[in-house]
Amino acid sequence: MTHSEILVTGTPTTAGNNAARRAALLARQHGWALRVLHVERDARLLPGAQAGVEQLCGQLRGRLGIQATAEVAAGDLLKHLVQHTRESNLVVMGSSRDNPLTGKIAGVPMDRLIRLCRTPTLIVKRTVDAAFAQGPVEARGDGRYAKVLACVDLEPLAHATITAARGIAPGAQLEAFHAVTANAPSGSSNALGQARSALGHLLAEAGADGTAASVGFGEPADAVLGRQRALGADLVVIGKRQRGLLADFFLGHVTRHVLAGSAADVLVLPRRDGA
Repeated sequence: MTHSEILVTGTPTTAGNNAARRAALLARQHGWALRVLHVERDARLLPGAQAGVEQLCGQLRGRLGIQATAEVAAGDLLKHLVQHTRESNLVVMGSSRDNPLTGKIAGVPMDRLIRLCRTPTLIVKRTVDAAFAQGPVEARGDGRYAKVLACVDLEPLAHATITAARGIAPGAQLEAFHAVTANAPSGSSNALGQARSALGHLLAEAGADGTAASVGFGEPADAVLGRQRALGADLVVIGKRQRGLLADFFLGHVTRHVLAGSAADVLVLPRRDGA
């Protein structure tokens, strides 16, 4: 990624403010700039929204010492989002419900925002209040992700998933996880053994020293969610495969269910076949 800006949208809702805090913590951790975008469909609401977003950015700058820019606009959120994602290396959105796919930001379904976004998108579910409590930041820790679960297939594109997981959460405990489906062509034990071997080779080729490998058996989405709970992961990284125009209408079954059911934040990586 050549740019160094995080774009967060969805403020000034509670979920949006929480997402902005997470984005600000990431900006401080990586030395990136932060842009807080809020779009109103009704232009009459812009003055109040501008004041609220400016206040939030001021708080983030004062608390974390980061570069935070407020931007408030009227119109279609998707149009503004597309313009800014060309300049950003990460989009952050907040979820106010267990299932973010049923929520909306500025009237646009989050399901559609995630589908159409061509930039890695972080869906924030976990609150980050503790990192912003009163007192010295050093006394409370810096709110970094501690345990990350990277969901991988056994194709070369898995390297990108592992790289992204290590990039967004350097120093975190990282585990690469692959699920073997119940309809595997060979028996379950043979399939699991082959998957473990293939995953080990993949990690070695990726130079992913220190990355744990695990393999589950069963329906992939259920296996991922079960592993997230067992590991206590606070971030799940998963790919969103793009297949031409169909990517504009569908999220993959596994990605949808992980987004809906994960208690952790979810980083969705857009991937095109062969890229």
